Amino acid sequence: MSTLIGALARSTDNQNLELYHDRHGTAGLAIAIEYARAYVKGKMTSRIMARELDLSVFEAETILQELREVLPNTEPEVVTEPDD
Repeated sequence: MSTLIGALARSTDNQNLELYHDRHGTAGLAIAIEYARAYVKGKMTSRIMARELDLSVFEAETILQELREVLPNTEPEVVTEPDD
């Protein structure tokens, strides 16, 4: 939940996050955060996200990169946690 709040707060001065939120709503942003968690662990690609969520690869890559910057601040354990 703190990651979603962080992403929403950051969207006020980040055009990419703001645009994604405008297009897909808060629920869509929450779903993108789940994909971003897998992305930082190397278990997700922008192509898979794009296909599963019916997005362009460019839009998926853009939001994953933006959320990749949010995650270390809100969920440092996701970025530093070892793979199973």
